[in-house]
Amino acid sequence: RRAFDLFGAVTVVPGVLGAFRRKVLEGGGFYDSDTLTEDFDTTLKVLKTESVVQACSGGKAFTEAPGTWMDLYRQRLRWYRGNFMTILKHGNVFGNPRFGFLYELAFPYLLLSMIFIPIAGVVVIISVILGLVAGLAAQILGLFAFFLLLQALLSALAVQIDDEDVKLVAYSPLLVVGYKHFCDFVTMKSMMDVLLGREMGWTRAKRSLSPTSPSEG
Repeated sequence: RRAFDLFGAVTVVPGVLGAFRRKVLEGGGFYDSDTLTEDFDTTLKVLKTESVVQACSGGKAFTEAPGTWMDLYRQRLRWYRGNFMTILKHGNVFGNPRFGFLYELAFPYLLLSMIFIPIAGVVVIISVILGLVAGLAAQILGLFAFFLLLQALLSALAVQIDDEDVKLVAYSPLLVVGYKHFCDFVTMKSMMDVLLGREMGWTRAKRSLSPTSPSEG
């Protein structure tokens, strides 16, 4: 998000904490109900008007995170389905240089993260299995250790930038094995659901807490 901020091409102004100038929405279009990620859809509309969309790293919002794997699955399923629906809706960005950084930077990144990386993850799993069968366990463990170290360093950098608890770095292995594959699975399922035109509802995490203001909570 910080990188896209430099180009004024942040692709999602989150619904939980975001603001648009009214005249910009009047020029690009207000919220629609034809996708499951209305904030993503609206932000792309704004970017297509050649407006600047930036992020504020100091902004804070108090929300309730999913408390179970099933709730996380339902939340991510809606997000990822909505992302693919929105990309297809704005498919005219592809091959159209007049959209500037949205065409040159944002959409290529979205394709890389939403399609190629999950597919590459499946290829890696298959390669690991074949490597183990071929007796290449030592080489595979070496590569695994390298990626664990790399992810730990990246996580440490992120923690330092945001001034978070350094203990969070201990969870970085899940970004290599576990959570990463969970997200890859949901991403690929969402892509197939959208491409096959399956019926899709508003799946969301269950709420267990009553809303309170920061001063009350």
